[in-house]
Amino acid sequence: MQGYVTFYNTKKAFGFINGEDNKDYFFHKDDILASSSSYNLSTNDPVVFTAIKTDKGLRASEILKSLNADELKNYEEENVKKVKHNINYKGTEEEVIISNKFSSFLELTFSREEKFKRATYYFNFLKPSNTYKESFNMFNEVLMLFSTFPNYDDRAMDYVDKLFMDYSNRLDPVVIILISKDNEIKQKIKRNNASNHESRIIVPFSYDEIINGQFNEKLFQSRLREYFYQRDLFAMESPLNSDNYFYGRSNIVHNFFDKYSIGEQTGLFGLRKTGKTSVLYALQRLVDTRSGMSIYIDCQSPGVYNLRWFELLENMVSKVCKEYGLDYDSSMNEFNEKNAADKFLQKIRDINKLTGKRILFIFDEIEHITYELSNNEKWKSGEDYLSFWQTIRSIIQTEKNLCSFVIAGVNPKITEQVSINGLDNPIFSNISVTYLSLFTLEDVRNMVSEIGAYMGLSFDEAVYHKLHINYGGHPFLIRNVCSMLNTHFKERPYRITGRDYDDYKEEIDSKLISYIRSILFVLERWYILEFEILKDIALDNKDSYLEKINEDKLSIIHLLGYGVITQSIKNNYYIEIDAITNYMKESYRYEKIPNNSEMSREIISSRRNQIEKKLRILTRQVLTLKYGRDKSPQIIEKYVNTSLDSILKRREGKELIDCLFFSELKNVIFGEYPAFSNVFTMDKGIFMSAMNTINKFREVDAHASEISESDYRTLHICFTEVEDSLKNF
Repeated sequence: MQGYVTFYNTKKAFGFINGEDNKDYFFHKDDILASSSSYNLSTNDPVVFTAIKTDKGLRASEILKSLNADELKNYEEENVKKVKHNINYKGTEEEVIISNKFSSFLELTFSREEKFKRATYYFNFLKPSNTYKESFNMFNEVLMLFSTFPNYDDRAMDYVDKLFMDYSNRLDPVVIILISKDNEIKQKIKRNNASNHESRIIVPFSYDEIINGQFNEKLFQSRLREYFYQRDLFAMESPLNSDNYFYGRSNIVHNFFDKYSIGEQTGLFGLRKTGKTSVLYALQRLVDTRSGMSIYIDCQSPGVYNLRWFELLENMVSKVCKEYGLDYDSSMNEFNEKNAADKFLQKIRDINKLTGKRILFIFDEIEHITYELSNNEKWKSGEDYLSFWQTIRSIIQTEKNLCSFVIAGVNPKITEQVSINGLDNPIFSNISVTYLSLFTLEDVRNMVSEIGAYMGLSFDEAVYHKLHINYGGHPFLIRNVCSMLNTHFKERPYRITGRDYDDYKEEIDSKLISYIRSILFVLERWYILEFEILKDIALDNKDSYLEKINEDKLSIIHLLGYGVITQSIKNNYYIEIDAITNYMKESYRYEKIPNNSEMSREIISSRRNQIEKKLRILTRQVLTLKYGRDKSPQIIEKYVNTSLDSILKRREGKELIDCLFFSELKNVIFGEYPAFSNVFTMDKGIFMSAMNTINKFREVDAHASEISESDYRTLHICFTEVEDSLKNF
């Protein structure tokens, strides 16, 4: 039989040959015929041998090295696999055997042994062929790591992080082939993937299944499909804690790092869920990689915004010391209102003297400790806000080498306010503001295509354009859309077409409503004028939004900064995210200012009919619950001036409540108002006034009458009061 040498240890005098049947045969130096140049065999040497079966497995005997040049050339062209020559595989016999098995279908380009945290690691680099590039998006070399411990744990990933930094120019940033001595490695990696959606794609194998099992390329490809295609890499609900799936923001991260390096202050602002926290985490990683110091402070935590200003300063010092292993005895360093500024400065000086490094303080969700916005009265009133930022300002102005800061939130308004409570705003004009804009079409294409490729999904060019138009380059929305699309296509590889996208868009949009609400919630809560302008733009209430813009020009600057709207040359504004436009048009459709009488009548009729329908159902339920079905008609008769028989004749075959006029329905509810208190929390007089106004203008839609703009606004307010009470009914 012909074959080639895959491994030969001359010192230990044994090796392996891969036969023409693609099976591995063990041999000892005694099995080599004497004519083979004194046992001078090397990896890749073609040989002829006799195949025999023993109790311990397959063995090669009577091995003869082929020396004929023509035969050698022909054999190499037909049989030699993709093994890089002159590679000395690192590791024990087991690792070398495994490396040789992989080399039969992948090119091994690099092998190394390293010590890390008192452990020894062996690793190889694999170069994928075109088959793997096309099917699994493996275009760079792939890390193959040996975990030699009998029980695998995640500490090996610390070493992986180091390797990816050391060889970032060579390695695929996501994929790892993990070879472990733990026979439970598959189950452990699957559990880790289930709890950590952000983890890299780890494709596990055990030593035993490779050395003693039927390991071949078919099994390898099957394992790749299992770990590539069964994970939803688009489903990232939380901020990204690693660079594995981080897209489109690297320039901002490096810009912020450069500012930190020279002691300047920066601010990052943008809509909710656009990735601000992911950028801050990436900045932290970069600072740590470059041997700097940084602390992340989540201001939305009650453990932060419920602190007094001096307690927060002490908390910051404590976090720095804990993070970087520095001594800090809080009992000896208690901060109070009188000494906090001096103590904070002294502690920061001490840290700088010990480390020689500037500290970067990263404040996320800054609104929670901001004047007029915080839930905590001390911060909201400006008392703690002023003392805190006055302390920070005094340091960065006099000793820039000690620290700098980044603040992040939705809106940079606090940096634009000249004074607070008659005093200078400490951070006014002291911060370089950056808006986290939405993704460009190219950003969308890069993110979706690269993540999708790891999952066996590709996309028509039309899909990238639709995603960008419909969701405006909002990364969180786009990832969720792709995650939902993924659930509909089980076949892999699969190319999602524009038609596929259109088929599921309506279903997907209905599932996105909660995310849209979440994105708009912060604007509605803290920046109501911006929210109202955005709503008017969605409803095409041009005069209304231009009037609001004239009241506060900064609001439109902020909206433009977020990238959520664009401005035309004719001074018209348009929302860039179709999903937001559609949501606001539907949710606030009755706040559309009508352009003509016909539109006014349509809106009035629709709102009145919806209210009337709900009131009939509500009245039936309340009266039945209180008086019972048989007694309810007597109660109704008490509040109307018409006999029940006359009422029932209005709509023969219908129940009594369905035959009541709107004015009669109003009188029944008013007469039994306490029974409706769970629904109508407004004062009884306000309810009656609103209902009377709605009833008064019934002729507008019933008789095609005109209504003035001022009357329409009054009617709109009355409709809204009643609709808000019925919203959850």
